[in-house]
Amino acid sequence: TNTDAGTILVVSNNELKYFSGVENEKGFIDGEAPRFYMPTNIKFYNDYLYIWDFNTLRRVEVKEHLLSGECITIVGEASPDFQMNISNYTINSSKIILPNSKLSGFIVDEDTILISDPKRKAIWEVVEKRD
Repeated sequence: TNTDAGTILVVSNNELKYFSGVENEKGFIDGEAPRFYMPTNIKFYNDYLYIWDFNTLRRVEVKEHLLSGECITIVGEASPDFQMNISNYTINSSKIILPNSKLSGFIVDEDTILISDPKRKAIWEVVEKRD
């Protein structure tokens, strides 16, 4: 990832090439031409690239020849503000505001994603519904 430019690059045939995002146009926009705010941590699983982007988890389809497909936000609402105390531990994944932390991480499994929330000392379980 290029955190400063908001892009994701790929190495192909010993060359570093563009994969997804629009250079220097930061944002949280999904779709075929997504904008990333601060992509840091990535994992590839089952033809998808999962991206930790500031305080959201996003997913980009990886097509043949390392082309990017549609991007969607799986978890999180982009916001610098979050409630430290959570009164309901079952939350719609698009409504939760996760804190931004360099210590945040995630694991992707067949139908579950685990996300660490170090500021709240919690681990969130997300059940992903794939098409």
